[in-house]
Amino acid sequence: MSEMDEDGPQVSDNSSQHSTHRTLIIDEKNKIFLKCTHIDGKGNPFGLGSLLETLNKRKRKESYASSSTSTVAQLQEQLQLKISEQEEQNAKLDEEHRQSQSRIASLEKLVLFMKEKRS
Repeated sequence: MSEMDEDGPQVSDNSSQHSTHRTLIIDEKNKIFLKCTHIDGKGNPFGLGSLLETLNKRKRKESYASSSTSTVAQLQEQLQLKISEQEEQNAKLDEEHRQSQSRIASLEKLVLFMKEKRS
C-alpha cells in the first residue's frame, strides 16, 4: 500500500481547516458572508457581486457597458468644452494674480521710499 494509507491523511496544525473541511451549502456560505460583510443603511450587504445587486435594485437600470459611440463622443465633446472653459478661467485668474503681485511690488517700493524720506 502507499505511504499515505499507512500513515493516515496528512494533518495540519491549523484546526480551522478541519472544522470547515466538509462542503458548505450555499445558505451556510451566505450566513457566514453576511456575518463578515458591511451592511449599508438600508440593510443591503456590500461585497463581491453587490454592485450588480445594487444596480439591479434601482428603479432605473443603467447599462454602462452598452453606451453607444455617439453618447461617448458627446460626453467627450462636453468634457473638452469644460476643459477649455476651465483653462480660459485659469488664464484670466493667472493674469489677475500677476497684476495684483505687480501692484503689491509697486506699493512696497513706495512704502520703502516713504520710510527713507522720513529718516
